[in-house]
Amino acid sequence: MQELSALTRRLVSIPSHGDETAAGDAIESWLDEQTDA
Repeated sequence: MQELSALTRRLVSIPSHGDETAAGDAIESWLDEQTDA
């Protein structure tokens, strides 16, 4: 559960109003770190 909270905080801190690329990159990075996906 802490991993999900950390991901949420990370995503909320990323400016993404005009471009969601950075948020997508953060999710991809998290998946690489936390899963075998």
